[in-house]
Amino acid sequence: METVGSRTVKVTPNKPFYAPNETITLTASPTMPFRFTSWEGDVPFDHIKDNPLSISITKDLLIKAHFAIVLPNLNYTITTDSNGYGTISPASKEVIAGDCVSFLITPNEFYTVKDVLVDGVSAMQDVLKTDDGKFVYTFYNVSSNHKMYVDFEKLNFSIFTKAGEGGKILPSGIITLEPHESFYFYIVPDTGYKVKSVIVDGQSYGEEYIHGFVNVVSNHTIEAVFEKLKYEIKVEVLGNGHVEPGGPVLVEFNDNKSFNFIPDEGFDVSEVFIDGISVGKIYSYTFTKVNNTHNVKVIFTKKTKEYKIVLKVGSPSFTVNGELKTLDSPPIIKNNRTLAPIRPIIESIGGNISWDGSERRVDIEIPNMKRISLWIGKNKAKVFDIADNKEFEIQIDSTNPSVVPEIINGRTMPPLRFISENLGGNVNWDPNTKTIIIIFIF
Repeated sequence: METVGSRTVKVTPNKPFYAPNETITLTASPTMPFRFTSWEGDVPFDHIKDNPLSISITKDLLIKAHFAIVLPNLNYTITTDSNGYGTISPASKEVIAGDCVSFLITPNEFYTVKDVLVDGVSAMQDVLKTDDGKFVYTFYNVSSNHKMYVDFEKLNFSIFTKAGEGGKILPSGIITLEPHESFYFYIVPDTGYKVKSVIVDGQSYGEEYIHGFVNVVSNHTIEAVFEKLKYEIKVEVLGNGHVEPGGPVLVEFNDNKSFNFIPDEGFDVSEVFIDGISVGKIYSYTFTKVNNTHNVKVIFTKKTKEYKIVLKVGSPSFTVNGELKTLDSPPIIKNNRTLAPIRPIIESIGGNISWDGSERRVDIEIPNMKRISLWIGKNKAKVFDIADNKEFEIQIDSTNPSVVPEIINGRTMPPLRFISENLGGNVNWDPNTKTIIIIFIF
């Protein structure tokens, strides 16, 4: 508490500290020849002449009490003027010597106070701004005439821009606008990015690429948030196996992504297609610096093994993939067709063979693939496709009905070409060397 002039000020209640929102009363008591003129400091401008003064404690307060000598019949005049973009109340005022007077300065809409000149000198540092956008200047202990001039200026509003990683706002920085102006911003992502959200004054407007401010009458903020583009890689699997990771997979722009092709047990990668183009038999593939969508297609097939069987008419020896083996009886030619003991050949390629003596029937089977039944002396056989669950009867030799399975030297000798071809083999005959080459791929 500070006083100016001969005085006393009483504070009620009087104590060193006060609770928040506690009300105190200040009473100024001058002694002759002084009188109280006003309060200055943390006092509302419309209460600066209240005595006593009641005020609520919301913060630390600094209040000054002014006192002046009573000088009868001594008045001063304060006149005001401005550039016309607002009002001053009162327009002028006669003040008793030592007294104080406040002027309320009200700018027109969209104007503010640029400066207040008192007797030609800026006094803006002593101007108070009210909560409703008005201004107050107070003359204390008036001891002469004064002239006050208020310079009003048009308000400008600012739009503050901010762009995150991955793009920019055009134009950028702080954009200054006059009242009621309109302005548009362009949201421009960098390569590989897109707009995730445009945030205006804290509110998201989602994915926008142009945002306009129309009829601007306040300050604003605009922020652009960007995110990397993501591209989908689709995965298609045919057969028994899988791809890691499984699709579809989203990959951010310019990232790399690897895929592994893993066949199930007993199967293998047959072929891989990337975006419809074969890249052959591979077990992994990496997309580098992804900037588009892609497709991966992997074909898995059962593992295959090639068997090359070489026999010669009249020879009990034969080879399987170069390994020498022995027949129970050598192949022979009868009715222009090669007959051979079939058991060693079938067993060498993983097949099974059985004999039904009551029906004189031979059953030959490649597991999970084909089964052939032939009868001694009969020119027809039955072929059963295990995979398709279909059975059909067929003549052993469509051009020579005399070709039948026979028992020669105690050995069952079926037609070799018929058996081989109906089990999926490829038969080649060299008449010069009388050599039979059979290729099976299972």
